[in-house]
Amino acid sequence: MRTLILLMTFLLLFFSCTPQGALSHESAFLELQSAFQNRDVEGFESILSENSKPFILKLIKPLNNLSPEAKNRTAKKLNITPERLNLKTVPAYIELYFLLNETHQKESIALALERDIAKIRSNEQEARYTMGNGIALFFVKEERYWKFDFERSMNGS
Repeated sequence: MRTLILLMTFLLLFFSCTPQGALSHESAFLELQSAFQNRDVEGFESILSENSKPFILKLIKPLNNLSPEAKNRTAKKLNITPERLNLKTVPAYIELYFLLNETHQKESIALALERDIAKIRSNEQEARYTMGNGIALFFVKEERYWKFDFERSMNGS
């Protein structure tokens, strides 16, 4: 049974995805899940919606503005080197995001992806996946491809 599910998942991804993105919100969800499970920075970045990238850069800014002392204290708390907090790019943030979700308390998206889907609400432009723990993940259609809305998913709205 598990082999059949894996085969069907592979076929769904194979036939509905192109190098530019997912052609359905279902495929986008599977790509997000796969990228998260495999800590695939490039895959995670490729599924992000356009508005998610500026949002991530806003998240990075306060870390880059920390004093060296504050950066050292924060790094020590997180059990990482202070250099890991010198984030300049979206992929650098994603890499740290994966690391912290693995080594520290998981945040909402990680917790959501551990659960089964409880409900899907969608139209031609948006999809909201409510997971078994009540956390919502949002997907948006950009041109013809479905993308993960990281900002809305982090904010829960």
